Amino acid sequence: MPKTITKKKLIRPVHIQAIIFIIIYYIVSYSIFYGSVYHSNIYVSFLVPLVFGLISTFVFLYLFGHQDFFHFMKNIEREERGKERKILGKVGHFGNILACIIVSVVGGPILLSLIIRFLFPKKENKYLIAFVSVLISTIISVSIAKGLFKMIF
Repeated sequence: MPKTITKKKLIRPVHIQAIIFIIIYYIVSYSIFYGSVYHSNIYVSFLVPLVFGLISTFVFLYLFGHQDFFHFMKNIEREERGKERKILGKVGHFGNILACIIVSVVGGPILLSLIIRFLFPKKENKYLIAFVSVLISTIISVSIAKGLFKMIF
């Protein structure tokens, strides 16, 4: 019996899931960040992005660790791999923890999760590293955004 050759589709359901997941994540992320920066209470301005950043970083660390179950995460990782190497090449000489903090400020939770997974593959304290990185990056990014907001308005 001859084998039939099946062509792989250019866009599969896994790709659509990944695209929808990323779009929804970025819309929610930016609206939470800008909404909290515009808020007049300083505690809300820092705590809301911190909590959202921690939750999303922990979720991405978990999802990237369980790619066999969450198939669309392989596509997200593949898409972000180029950014990861580019940023890591620029900040890799500062040390692993400082590189994670810089990546968290510049790239957000998705890239931070990939960098932590790459730099600390066997470490048990990945979540502590993520917590420290998100905490420091939230302080930096919200401070800069609130400063620019007050300066402009």
